[in-house]
Amino acid sequence: MATPQLRLDLRAQQQLVMTPALQQAISLLQLNNLELSALLAQEVEQNPLLDVAGPEDNATETRAEVEKPETARDVADLVGDAPRSLSNNEAVLEQGERDEGPRESDNIVESDYESGINDWAEVTASGSFDAHGDSDIFDNTSARGTLRDHLLTQIQVDFQGADLAAATLLCDYLDEAGYLRADVIEMADQLRVEPNDLLLIIGRLQKLDPPGIFARNLAECLELQLAERDMLSAPMAKLLANLELLGSHDFEKLQKKVGVDREGLNELIAQIRQCDPKPAAAFDHAPPATLIPDILLRAVRDADTGMDDWEIELNAETLPRALVREKYFTRVMDGARDDKTKKFLKERHAAAHWLVRALASRAETILKVSKAIVKTQNDFFHQGIRGLKPLTLKDIAAEVGMHESTISRVTTGKYMATPRGTFELKYFFNASLGSAHGGADYASESVRQRIKQLIGAEKPDDILSDDKLVLMLQSEGIEVARRTVAKYREALGIPGSFQRKRMAKVK
Repeated sequence: MATPQLRLDLRAQQQLVMTPALQQAISLLQLNNLELSALLAQEVEQNPLLDVAGPEDNATETRAEVEKPETARDVADLVGDAPRSLSNNEAVLEQGERDEGPRESDNIVESDYESGINDWAEVTASGSFDAHGDSDIFDNTSARGTLRDHLLTQIQVDFQGADLAAATLLCDYLDEAGYLRADVIEMADQLRVEPNDLLLIIGRLQKLDPPGIFARNLAECLELQLAERDMLSAPMAKLLANLELLGSHDFEKLQKKVGVDREGLNELIAQIRQCDPKPAAAFDHAPPATLIPDILLRAVRDADTGMDDWEIELNAETLPRALVREKYFTRVMDGARDDKTKKFLKERHAAAHWLVRALASRAETILKVSKAIVKTQNDFFHQGIRGLKPLTLKDIAAEVGMHESTISRVTTGKYMATPRGTFELKYFFNASLGSAHGGADYASESVRQRIKQLIGAEKPDDILSDDKLVLMLQSEGIEVARRTVAKYREALGIPGSFQRKRMAKVK
């Protein structure tokens, strides 16, 4: 029997450790410029040695320290349990500041990640290549009041007492289209009224302006509007009860359900088309969200060769700059004699410098990846969608010498403003479809758009089936299967040929 032995071995082993700093550097790649500004604002609150220059600040501008009048007491609050030693130094600091008179500007070390950003006078913050960059985006917003105000004006006249309170509460359950999205039983229990009484209140609310308001579904919305116009006949009521058949364009079955001929059905459909399926849409007072690009692309002409080229820059309108307050750090360190306070300040100083370097690396990576994408998709910017080439994350990763995961983080949520519109960087990545004639492969997005063009140009008496689309694409050199055509067509929201034939007969 062998005797157990103890043995000590030494082994050399490499291991990747995800430090908090490395994790933060990776997370910075995923942020767009606006999200980055929000993150830096949080960092400034935690680090008295860090400052942020907004887009409106000049890159060479320094600011007076009076804008952030922290003293040693502020640092003490951050350290936690070293307030006494810092407060002893506070008088020394404040006395020195009084002797100096007005404070000088901090010696600020700022990141160079905004280098190469020129003044884009012709590009607005929204990424529009419009010379009128100073126009107000709210100029075209309607001055009309909100839907709630419009309804409350009527409710206060037509309702009183408990009914007034219930009607006012129901206004808060309207969606953007004007439909009532509330469970009657739950609302009745909340208001402590009988469900039938609440239904009576809803019925009175449905008589308010605009017609169709407070409907609980599309059929009821159309019914209210048709009743307002005295068009709610018995055949129309049957038609409203079978709207799913109208949506699928099954007119033969619909005629039997409604009990009218084709001409009569067309008249009923024409009356429905006069109605508004979203009665509250005219009161939408919220302007649409503006897409802010992170990268700007514009065409330039090379002065030496005279050839057309592209200039790529980060959007200075939304790009913040991280600054390290060096002079403030020196002054507070000189006044702090407590080791714990000094250690804290050194840690904050190192963290601020690290963040500046991380932001510089982030910007450099975004520009490098963007330039590689533009280089590969050059034909797209010149020719449009038909020039879009197949591209994968692996292709760009090999081009710039980075990992695919890094490329994925950089291209997620980042938008590029180009002369052809504003696109997410992910847009330029497409799967490839083979060429029927042995030429270059086609990008899946360009094939999708080609299918859309072919269907858009079809004649009412010659609706293109998926099989016919396959033949037409193959004649253009695009090798594609029928199921792929069907998948792309459905992704575009285009119905099949059978349903399109029905729709063509109605027009």
